[in-house]
Amino acid sequence: HHAGGDDESVVLAWSGTGFLINDQGLILTNRHVAKDSKNLLVSLGEDQYTADVVVIDDDQDLALIKIKADKKLPFVRLSKLDKPNDGADCVVMGFPLIDRLGGDIKVTRGIVSSSSQEAPNGADVLTDAKVNPGNSGGPILDKYGNAMAIVCMKSLSTEREDSYGLGISAGHIRKFLEKNHVDVPAATANEPSLSTEEIAAKVRE
Repeated sequence: HHAGGDDESVVLAWSGTGFLINDQGLILTNRHVAKDSKNLLVSLGEDQYTADVVVIDDDQDLALIKIKADKKLPFVRLSKLDKPNDGADCVVMGFPLIDRLGGDIKVTRGIVSSSSQEAPNGADVLTDAKVNPGNSGGPILDKYGNAMAIVCMKSLSTEREDSYGLGISAGHIRKFLEKNHVDVPAATANEPSLSTEEIAAKVRE
């Protein structure tokens, strides 16, 4: 029986996306996904974990959280490029609108529309790949399946304007990790280019 009135009966829940950046359970996501949450629940396929906040960045929309797993976990490497090239193909993966579209991963693709603007939250990559609420914290992947950026928001669309996805580049992410003395495995040299289907298969874990 649910009786209203006391504050504890109000449970605010929201969801976003994150991605593992090492095999020890370290997850990169957005500040606005992790901030102000008393409990963080991470779903990895069928498995669920509680996560601890490692660090929340005050300057950019970035956060690190960590789960404890009893096995080495698959992870995404950061692109070697600090900023992607304009026009580069990209693939976005994440969990948008799960109340309407369900909780399985969604894949969209597009190109890097621009990599020069600098928003106050650290966003410096613009893509025409579709993003929606819940995509926040998900990877924007290059043709090798490495993260060129992390989604932080979509530009506001109107009836007359289409929206863009905004992301924070690998270069900004690297600076954030260095500032917090976090070392993650780098992308390897001479990787093969992958199709969108291959990228989705490689990264979905």
